[in-house]
Amino acid sequence: MNSYCVLGAVKSHVGSSSGSPLQELTYSLSLLEDSVINATRGTTHGHPFDIIACNGQILLAKGGVLDYESQRTWTLLMTLRDDGTPSEVVTSVVTIHVDDVNEHPEILRTGTEFWVNEGKKSENDGNVTIGKILARDPDEGDVLTFALETTELDIVFPFIIDSKTGVIQARLSGLDYEMKESYAMSVHVEDTGKTPAGTDEVKLLVHVLDVQEKPTWDMEQRVLLVSEFAAVGTYIGSEFRANDEDNYDALSYTLVNNNDDDVPFSIGAYTGQLAVASSSASVASSMPLDFENRSSYELTLSATDSSGLTAQVSITVAVVDENDAPLLIRPVDDKPLEVSENSAVGHKIGLPFTVQDPDANQTHTFTLEQTQQVGGSASDDVPFDIDPVTGQITLASAAAIDFEGLASSTLNFVVRVTDSADGGQSKTHALPVAVTVIDVNEPPFVAPVSRVVLENAAPGTKIGEPISADDPDAADRNNLKFSIGDNDGLF
Repeated sequence: MNSYCVLGAVKSHVGSSSGSPLQELTYSLSLLEDSVINATRGTTHGHPFDIIACNGQILLAKGGVLDYESQRTWTLLMTLRDDGTPSEVVTSVVTIHVDDVNEHPEILRTGTEFWVNEGKKSENDGNVTIGKILARDPDEGDVLTFALETTELDIVFPFIIDSKTGVIQARLSGLDYEMKESYAMSVHVEDTGKTPAGTDEVKLLVHVLDVQEKPTWDMEQRVLLVSEFAAVGTYIGSEFRANDEDNYDALSYTLVNNNDDDVPFSIGAYTGQLAVASSSASVASSMPLDFENRSSYELTLSATDSSGLTAQVSITVAVVDENDAPLLIRPVDDKPLEVSENSAVGHKIGLPFTVQDPDANQTHTFTLEQTQQVGGSASDDVPFDIDPVTGQITLASAAAIDFEGLASSTLNFVVRVTDSADGGQSKTHALPVAVTVIDVNEPPFVAPVSRVVLENAAPGTKIGEPISADDPDAADRNNLKFSIGDNDGLF
């Protein structure tokens, strides 16, 4: 007896009412010889079905798999055989139609980790493809829809997925290795238009790769001010600092002078501090800046990272005009100044003093000052004047230059020139000056004399005391010679 019958199937018998012996029937299934078979799995006898031999119940065979998409119709031959002698056989064609059932799509696990370079923020604005999710659906004609999800809600998520193709892209401007090195996410796929919809999910990890990024400046054109009197080494403004997105990347700073190789500035290689420096034109000067010579400099600062990437920014250094001291210049003939005693008041002594001043549009005033002697006391009043505009020295007191009355024939004083700067910013320059008084030979002096002599006095009689005379010139006082004018020979 067939084992299916033993499991509870009902036997099938055939026989006559006249008492002929009952016969047992046996069912079997086979493929028709001309059947077209597309299924490649889940078949045991070339088809996925069994039949209970004793009652003809068709079953899905153990291990049998029905797949609508590969085989929608099965055409089988059912054979019925009795156990008589001889055995009789009849056949019947059985057609089985497979109904379609919505099956879940399946994501192909070809890769669940992806790598993408971080975006260079100053250069990239678009998207880059980092990978593609592949999925399949056994149901013919099903449309699959992809979606991207993340649990990282505290960030701006920089990834998108094409809902139709499964292509994942990253927004380059949102990828920053220094801010976030990896992103976890899930991709869902769903067959749309089916009830219930079938889904599948895969978890992904995207790694952001560090890319060397060039430094940047967060400022545009900048103007710095520095006094023209600033000494070498004077700092100009605060330290310049460029930005670098790469963690722990050291920056160095240089000046790019563009076709201007002689600028009086330097910058700290690692501090970014701009300072006044010597130039070849002012190597001997402690104050190399001069507003009147050059009032501004256009400089380019360059920041360089450890890989050699650079960023530049332009700055302007404006030199602030300060009041320069005037320069007093002695008379152009540079001859010693002299004045003869007995010269008249107003007599010009030498040529005028002149002045040079880098500052335009200023007037200047000339003055005379006493020379300070040792101990701080002033010398005698200066017997000279100076024209405040022209710088011409003249004699102010004739009596004061009597050679015989002077302790020294050289009179010392100071000529000073002062500019007209306002606000207490005026400046001066002074020079020591010496005027030599020249001795002039002056006539001796004899006071009027009255003498009495007796008539009939003998020749040679002395008439009173000797006549006294004096000479302003000391050297001549002992060398005076007396004579008497025409008197008819009486004296």
